Formats: sequence, structure tokens, C-alpha cells
Amino acid sequence: MSQQTMITIPDKRLFEQADLMLLETGILLGRICQQEPTKDTEAALFAVSQSLSDISTIHDLKYDRKQTTYPEQINRARNTFIEECKNTDSSILIEAAREDYIRLLVGIGDPLAAPWESVYQSSERSIFQASTLDVRRWYHAYGLQCDLEYREPDDHIGLILEFICLVISNQIQSAMPEEDTGKRDCLSSFIQEHFLSWIEVWNTCIQQNARTSYYKALSWEIILISIYLQNLLQS
Repeated sequence: MSQQTMITIPDKRLFEQADLMLLETGILLGRICQQEPTKDTEAALFAVSQSLSDISTIHDLKYDRKQTTYPEQINRARNTFIEECKNTDSSILIEAAREDYIRLLVGIGDPLAAPWESVYQSSERSIFQASTLDVRRWYHAYGLQCDLEYREPDDHIGLILEFICLVISNQIQSAMPEEDTGKRDCLSSFIQEHFLSWIEVWNTCIQQNARTSYYKALSWEIILISIYLQNLLQS
């Protein structure tokens, strides 16, 4: 995703360092999700998994009733991945993760956990639908565009997550003045409509079909960021 102009969004919340760390982690997770697994992405996910436990504890995330088992599931997936990284040859893990990448996110035929919003939001379950174009308009409105625009769907889960976290992070770090709540509500509606509305369905597809701890951990860490965003919208 290429930044063309300074991005600002309104937000009335006072952010702590943990917020910036979670947002930066969300950007990294979004980028990992878009790439075929490599030694670099494995190392990045390993570092994220080690750090997120402390960050989320500091932040004291709140879970709703249907999410009460999430912390345990996140920790289990995270710890399994960390232990495998420590005890298994990296090349073996990466090769298995690449096979999962094809099965889950690319597909020989239909991918088992399609990473595009339009697949979950349209009756045709196909890509480049109305949601794709709507997401693209949002990117352009904030001075952003996909590096592979018109060749890859803009509503890839990794791109959407990267966009949300990048926009909020930019506003925090640039210390821009607050704007009207109407614009803030617009960003909230984007997060609800284009991310939170289908992230849990996608995670279920990953957990049911992934054969590797790499993707099970990656998906749960993205869920953790989604919980953070839910908390943010409710603050």
C-alpha cells in the first residue's frame, strides 16, 4: 500500500504507547497475511507472537460474552507456534506454511479461507464485487492505493487491516487536531462494515482448515487486533 499524502482521522481518545504498538503490530500482521510465507515472515510472526502477550495484557482488552474463550485460544495457538519455531527446522515449517498458503488463501480451485471480503458479503461468493470498489474508494479518500490495484482485490483482509491501523496510527503520531465526530463515525462504520463484519467467519475457516501453527497463530493474532479495534470503537 502506497502512501500519497498525510493521513489524518479524528479521534478523541488519549493513546498510550501500548496503542501505537498494537497498531504497528496490526500493520505488520496485515502485511504478513498478504505474503507467501518466507523465512522473513516467519521471523516477523515469531516476534509478534512473543510481544503481543505483554502488550495485550498491558492494554487490558475487554471481551464480550461470545469471546470469553478467545484469550485461551489465542494463547494456545501462539504458544504452539512459538514452540514449533524453537524446536523445528525453519525450512520444514516454511514449506508446510507455503502449502497452507496455497490451500487457504490462494486456492487450487476455491481457497478454503478466502481472504477477500466480497466472498463473504456477496451472494455470488466471488471477488471484485461492490465491497471491493467501496473499499478502494476509502483508500483513495485517505490518499492511499494498493500497489497492485486493478490486479488484486482491494478488500483483501491484510490490506484492510493495514489500512485501518495505518490511518489511526498516523493520526496519533502526527498529533493532528481533533475534527468533528461525524468523520470519526464514518471510520467506525468502515471498521464495522468492512472488517469486523467478517473477520470471525474468516478466522473460523482458517482454524478449521489450516494444517500449520503458522496460519492458526496468524489468524488468532489478527483476531486479537480486531478485539482491540472493538474496544477502541467503544471507548
